[in-house]
Amino acid sequence: MCLNAFADENGNGFHDATEGYMGRVTLTVGQNNAIIATALSTGTDNPVCFENLPAGEYQVAQIIPAGLESTTAPTANIMVQEGSTVGVEFGSRIQSTAPPPATEVAVVQPTPDAGSSGSSSGSSGSSSSNGPGFLAFIGLAVIGLAVVLLGVLIFLVLRQGR
Repeated sequence: MCLNAFADENGNGFHDATEGYMGRVTLTVGQNNAIIATALSTGTDNPVCFENLPAGEYQVAQIIPAGLESTTAPTANIMVQEGSTVGVEFGSRIQSTAPPPATEVAVVQPTPDAGSSGSSSGSSGSSSSNGPGFLAFIGLAVIGLAVVLLGVLIFLVLRQGR
């Protein structure tokens, strides 16, 4: 599965030929309400790929930094089939006063992996929103990470005082 973030300058929810890519967007892959991988987008046309995922349904999401707004759905359920690669692009732009249009994420058709001996069958899967459950899980994960980092910071400050 390969994920990327594009700079949707016109806010139409589609990656137009004149639009580039957005860096520093956190891209997550989850399954069964657990985050299994995260990475930052590079701001180039090279997507972040998560290799060796077993076939199944995954939840993918983008977490955009402050100052940006989503122009596509921030999450999607994606079906990964064995021997195929699914590409997903999330759109965002610099915040404006006008609300972005409600659209789905762009799902790129799967292609057989280079090392695969068989051919993949059919289409890529769905691009429906996950709803509040997955977003709540991401929020809890971010809060948990913040608590851990705060604990480490307090430990280091107390240790220097000795």
